[in-house]
Amino acid sequence: ENTYAYYDLGLAVSNLLMQATSFEIYMHQLAGFSKEKAFREFDIHENFEPATVIAMGYLGDEKSLSKDLLQKEQSPRIRNKISDFVHFLVD
Repeated sequence: ENTYAYYDLGLAVSNLLMQATSFEIYMHQLAGFSKEKAFREFDIHENFEPATVIAMGYLGDEKSLSKDLLQKEQSPRIRNKISDFVHFLVD
């Protein structure tokens, strides 16, 4: 068992993201996917374990979006405050 596999995967995805961005290719990483469906749809050998799915592509025309999706696309991104999920314990 490769105990560093997920670390290696993270580094590989990070490099892929940077390279794709340099070509104006956009990526969306997904962790919430059905592993069973991934095995079936992508014919993944049972010795492997899917860890992530990455959708890649070029930006489309905003005019093709529905009103709901256009509003979501143009809305400001709101992120959680880091203090909501990072905690430090000090003795």
